[in-house]
Amino acid sequence: MKLKRLLSKLFLILLPLGGGWVAASSCNDIVTYGDDAYVAPENQPNAGAPEIFGVYEVRDVIYDTPLESIDPGQRIRIYGKNLNHVQRLTMGGFEADVTQAATALDYCIAYVPDQFSIPQNGGIEYTTDMGTTTYAITVRAHELELSGLANEFAPAGTTAAVAGRWFAAYGFGTTGHATVTLTTPAVPLTGSAPVGLSDGEGTTLEVVSVTNSGMSIAIPASAPDNSIITFRWLDVAGEQQEYSCHYRPTAYRCFETLNLSAGDSFNDQEGYDLAVSVEPDGIDGIPALGSPILRLSGHAKQWGWYSANIDSELKTPYAIAGQNDYDPTLTRGYTFEFEVMTLAPMPSSADADVNGLTFSMEWGDRVEWSPAAKNEEFSTDGQWQTVRLPLSEVVQRGLRPISWGGTTHFGIILSPIVDNAEHNLRLSNFRIVKTLNENDIVQP
Repeated sequence: MKLKRLLSKLFLILLPLGGGWVAASSCNDIVTYGDDAYVAPENQPNAGAPEIFGVYEVRDVIYDTPLESIDPGQRIRIYGKNLNHVQRLTMGGFEADVTQAATALDYCIAYVPDQFSIPQNGGIEYTTDMGTTTYAITVRAHELELSGLANEFAPAGTTAAVAGRWFAAYGFGTTGHATVTLTTPAVPLTGSAPVGLSDGEGTTLEVVSVTNSGMSIAIPASAPDNSIITFRWLDVAGEQQEYSCHYRPTAYRCFETLNLSAGDSFNDQEGYDLAVSVEPDGIDGIPALGSPILRLSGHAKQWGWYSANIDSELKTPYAIAGQNDYDPTLTRGYTFEFEVMTLAPMPSSADADVNGLTFSMEWGDRVEWSPAAKNEEFSTDGQWQTVRLPLSEVVQRGLRPISWGGTTHFGIILSPIVDNAEHNLRLSNFRIVKTLNENDIVQP
């Protein structure tokens, strides 16, 4: 519709003035805009090539504090001129999703790509229908996140997943300075002898697949138990870093047998069928680990107190127990590990953190393992997955003194938050392993 103007609505008003009347006129203009006259801010045409004046936090609408660097995945506000009709936007050399960007002539709100490069490259490159501009700013790099194999007992001759993040950014699988090697122990893992590595640089392992969110490596068919896998890479400063993890540390297992006793709570919850049992290894097509399996299965009562107690002789590969008394300082530099498999997801709750399991040795304080978050179930999808806890938290008073002999008490407790939820999980390979990385050491 065209612009319409309605004019000349004339009103005669008689105003008293002195002894007579004066006629006054009033003109009331009424303006009506048609639908095609309004142009939304995001559709307004650029007057020229784009310009960028600064980059800000997305909520900084008064452009008070410009940013000197930005983070992968961060939502930012770009302030400038002629920023509409963005066709291409890169940050740190990676393309942003312009379909998710909100623009006007003087700003653009967009997400920084959840990627970065080592070494770091480029700033912002902004392209519209009227040209391209650049802006110098650094996309900060994350440190490599690495916690070892997702399953330390992946069979030899198979592909093993590596737990962590940012593998592709640091060049694993694509550059020679990011490598994965396997070495075998030079000495047996018995008695009090520490781990020793074989001479040489070890066997280079193939990176089968790699992204920033995951990596898988090929384990040689000849890889022996108790080997060490080492990851090496260059950090942002160009300095070499490394991280080592265990592969199938069978020599570290705590128990050869699981002498199990279930607490009375397994029997006094009428209407609920949660049970605890010990299963032989490798049944029902479950991938074999070479160790007996503790299984919790059935439905549990909300806030029930289900305790499973193992009283067995504790095998420790090192002298980390006191001679004549408990000594918690000796547990420094060790980790308590086991494998878990869920055949039904561990339930979650909207009101509190999910019900996990708690562990303790020698009747000390318990440490909680809660693998899922609120409203988010935990599942291993029927595969074994390694769990790691600081040993100093599991045995807070220290291990049973060597001179005492006898068996060590190991307790597991389940107290569900969700009523009548199904539990079906297997636990195996309880072990105490020596920490191979300084940053992993937890003080008792």
